[in-house]
Amino acid sequence: MNVAVSPKNTICIVLGLGARFMDEHRGVRYTIRAGIEPDLWSVAIYPGGVERASRFYGTRANAEFRTRSMINRLVKDQNAEQEQIDE
Repeated sequence: MNVAVSPKNTICIVLGLGARFMDEHRGVRYTIRAGIEPDLWSVAIYPGGVERASRFYGTRANAEFRTRSMINRLVKDQNAEQEQIDE
């Protein structure tokens, strides 16, 4: 496994034929990969090191937006659970 840095200073892990660019939003790592069909994107978020994957059709910007929305919803749910525990 080779590690490099992309132009956005995100971690790039090169595995065989492909590359995976890791980014982070609100403390949660995620990856976005181009699918085999036009405008198909595979995304994975890694809350607590556990992968949650999904696929989206649309532009790369749309996939980025939807991935960040998934993370925002996850963080919001975690905060709500923590507030219930604290009460």
